[in-house]
Amino acid sequence: MGTWVLLHMGHQHVGWVLLLSTLVSALANNSKRDLGPVKVVAMDMANSTFDDQYRGCSRMMEDVLEELNRTEFTNQVYAEGWRTAAMEWRNRWGRANRPPALRRDQATAMMAYTMEGKLYHQFNAATRRDGTSRQHYLRSFPFKTLHFLLTRALQTLRESQPQRCHHVYRGVSDTRFTAQPGTVVRFGQFTSTSFLKNISESFGQDTFFSLVTCHGVPIKEFSNFPSEDEVLIPPFEQFMVTNFTSTKVGTFIELRSQGMNSTYNCEFVKDKWCKERPCVFIAGKRSPRPRSPRPRLGTACSPQSNSCPCLSPHRQEQPHGTPAPLGAPCGSHSPGSHSRALSCTHHPAAIPWSWTLLHVIPISPAGPRYCPSFSAEPLPLLFHLLDIFA
Repeated sequence: MGTWVLLHMGHQHVGWVLLLSTLVSALANNSKRDLGPVKVVAMDMANSTFDDQYRGCSRMMEDVLEELNRTEFTNQVYAEGWRTAAMEWRNRWGRANRPPALRRDQATAMMAYTMEGKLYHQFNAATRRDGTSRQHYLRSFPFKTLHFLLTRALQTLRESQPQRCHHVYRGVSDTRFTAQPGTVVRFGQFTSTSFLKNISESFGQDTFFSLVTCHGVPIKEFSNFPSEDEVLIPPFEQFMVTNFTSTKVGTFIELRSQGMNSTYNCEFVKDKWCKERPCVFIAGKRSPRPRSPRPRLGTACSPQSNSCPCLSPHRQEQPHGTPAPLGAPCGSHSPGSHSRALSCTHHPAAIPWSWTLLHVIPISPAGPRYCPSFSAEPLPLLFHLLDIFA
């Protein structure tokens, strides 16, 4: 019967039947091919991730950023991505009022990360891979500048925004993640999400995330694709798995923020300045203020001794401005100098009151004290004191 119908059809109808048959066959083959390369990956704490938060050492990183960036510009992918992002940022804003929250280098880093191209993929792969050890990061991680700038950009934006937690979505193609409800996991890289569910679905549904992040921040103003309404999550945020569902179509995972978890902190600074003496980094809030050409405060001191050895690469200075030896105890003499640096002491009365206002930070009778680096700029120094007490 079917043969008789085909013989009596016009040539045009036969052509349509053959075309339809070809399309159905192609779709079936594509469906089988799409199922083939889908990876199954179990979510965990991503322990090989480089997850530095640079807590307490951001100023010191900024001091070496220009030199470090020149070195890393030998990476052609990074250099081209940075130049393209810088040009796009200038074209977008020009001399107009730019978003005030970020410095230009931080904004350029954000733009570079969100642009299409090889940089995004290579950077995320290196971030996931090169935290296996401190030495591996120092030797092999090719994006130290970009990692620092992105981390500081997210921290700065979060401090400037009133809402700290956001409900967002993320769609993934070619990978089906699995997760155990009740466990704590990390993405292990800078992770793009969106406020818009339909936008996230367009990126893939092999795995679809619905999550609450409290350390990811909206970056719409700094993204190369502002219409995506992106929220960028740092690699050190951890999440509780609250729901996991697997179907023939894909997996659905619900996550809720559980704060931050980092293995590393200030690793590049430690390698550059802290080989002979250990560094203690004191993290705290920082207000915008004039910058000094040298670090001023942040040296933690031993509470057991009035001589108060300074465990930091910050240089001490004498009251007359002569720098003491790097890492020297507070109160030590500089070579060829008869003056003494200001001692950190449990007895502020022993220090001239005119110095106490600007240079002494009594934290607690038994707690850590600070050996400040003297500065010829008393107003910025006072701002820093107020900042630490905030």
